[in-house]
Amino acid sequence: MTFTDWYRGRRALVIGGFGYIGSDVAAALVDAGAQVTIVTGSFVADITRIGAELDWRPTVALVDGLRRTVAASVAESANR
Repeated sequence: MTFTDWYRGRRALVIGGFGYIGSDVAAALVDAGAQVTIVTGSFVADITRIGAELDWRPTVALVDGLRRTVAASVAESANR
């Protein structure tokens, strides 16, 4: 099984996805077909690189995104 086969259609959480390495990881996961959620520990993140790599712009505030991520994880865990 290849990297692409493994991640296609899966959800992935990238911690530090706005950084140098994390943005490369996030881009590879998106290319593989994963649904990627990016979380950063810095409220002053430079998102210019990830925006350029993925043609992505945030549409949800960080706090709201974290709440949604936790709620989705809890719901998914309850369904197992």
